[in-house]
Amino acid sequence: MSRVLSGVVYGILATIPVLFGAVQPWVWSAYTVFIFLAYALSVWQRGSRDNPGMGWAGQGVLGIFFAWSVFQIVPLPPAILKLLSPVKQANAARAFSLMGEALPWQSLSYSMRVSLAEIAFCLGLFAFYQVLTRVIREERRFKTVVTLMMMLGVAEALYGIIQALVPAVGVLWTDASSAGFGNARGTYINRNNFAGFMEMVIPVTLGFAMAVSYWPVRGKLKKILGYDRLNKSLFFAMMLVVMLLALVFSKSRAGIMGAAVAVLAFFIVSRIAMKRKSKVVWLLIGTVLCLFLVYGLSMGFGPVIERFLRIGKDNSRLDIWKDTLRLIQDHPLGVGLGNYETVFQVYHVHFNPNLRVLDAHNDYLQVLAESGWPGFVVLAGGFLYFLVQRFRRIANMNPDEDPFSFFISLGALCGLTALFFHSGFDFNLQIPANALYFVTLMALVRRGQVFTLDTQTSPQ
Repeated sequence: MSRVLSGVVYGILATIPVLFGAVQPWVWSAYTVFIFLAYALSVWQRGSRDNPGMGWAGQGVLGIFFAWSVFQIVPLPPAILKLLSPVKQANAARAFSLMGEALPWQSLSYSMRVSLAEIAFCLGLFAFYQVLTRVIREERRFKTVVTLMMMLGVAEALYGIIQALVPAVGVLWTDASSAGFGNARGTYINRNNFAGFMEMVIPVTLGFAMAVSYWPVRGKLKKILGYDRLNKSLFFAMMLVVMLLALVFSKSRAGIMGAAVAVLAFFIVSRIAMKRKSKVVWLLIGTVLCLFLVYGLSMGFGPVIERFLRIGKDNSRLDIWKDTLRLIQDHPLGVGLGNYETVFQVYHVHFNPNLRVLDAHNDYLQVLAESGWPGFVVLAGGFLYFLVQRFRRIANMNPDEDPFSFFISLGALCGLTALFFHSGFDFNLQIPANALYFVTLMALVRRGQVFTLDTQTSPQ
């Protein structure tokens, strides 16, 4: 039975990015069903009391968030609705008056059906986290999940590089025009969402490479070069180069900067934890940088540099943000999960009126618009607490005890940091595949730190 459960988890991780990031409602709905089935199987197999998931703080944060999201879809008397959301009450009263009917009880959410679907998907993410933390308890499956992520990352990266080198190559069978041609996008429709996926996988791959390169060999470089693990380190260095090139040729400015922040955080924290210099580490870093520059210069960095220089010329995100802030001002308690696209059309003023805005291009503003201040403060505050707490824990770990768990945990945490930065400029967390991989990184962080701490505190 455990093989079936782990197989379902592997299948979800391996396929959800390939299906265009699962952006179609029927696709992510199907994945939600599979996740709940896996969760039910996990509970039946091990019992509901066997809960390896998050601690009381995480459960409290999610409990409050889900309770608030459910409250948003509860029908309220018109008087209560007017007190909580005057604009929603006025809009609803105007609509029903045109039909000659009295205003019935209404919810804060503009569409209860859409909000219910979003709540179900968010619950699915929580269920997947619970299932994954159970599956990766075993070291063999922990390594399998990490290996699967890296293999998929390399495959997406190679496909993206081909798209950059051969502009006529689109995204599988979906491209009917030249829009987006010449950018690395992998199997994602939007290059920024592809960059979001890559910047989560790159730090994990870096962590795997560091774990392989963390040898018990000290001393002169000649002795290190003669060690039998050198070939493995070079292999993973090549994988990193391929992923970095694909990220760069996605031409996603926020994605590239997010990955740079992640890599910088990775080496700062690992340097603090190791408390000593390692020639092998610097050899790995130098190899990756040299290969990256050699292959990148041969392919041409010109288009990427040109896009970086066009910071203020085509920045239409600011126009969307202006209108979104007006929406938030009118709905401080939110418009309901998933309702941003519908309600924003009323506030669509500054952005190009010929284009339909589906997302806020800023995950924080979109969460604030949909969940209101109560949901946003709880969710954002809880995640910030998670990041700070985990970075403090990992800086106090000893990599010598369990290099694999340490570096994978650090890589996953830096991947979360990259997307945390990128989310201020794009809508990666609105893409089901990226949201699921975000949750996967959280599970890897917790697993690596828990098992490393257990090793350090166990009796000798």
